[in-house]
Amino acid sequence: MPIYFFNLKTASLDIPDPEGTELPDEESAWEHARLVALELMKHRETLTRSWRIDVRDDENGQCFELLFATCENSTFIPRRCKPALALASSTRMPKGGQ
Repeated sequence: MPIYFFNLKTASLDIPDPEGTELPDEESAWEHARLVALELMKHRETLTRSWRIDVRDDENGQCFELLFATCENSTFIPRRCKPALALASSTRMPKGGQ
């Protein structure tokens, strides 16, 4: 099963995930990141709106980056068919940055 790393990026800190989490696929990683973001936002929405979770695979390739301000209304869209308009709610870079 793939391992995904959920690195937290705040205005002043980058907090790496040293262990990662085994999940079946990227869609599960997306939902996990969204739930973590929602939990961290509880009672401090203003402070955390600019925070992001940078999700990486076990080869340190970026899978996607979830902006907290958009996680309540965001949905997973597979990388291979993500429309440009969806970039307004999240940033997803293909592996290798292409």
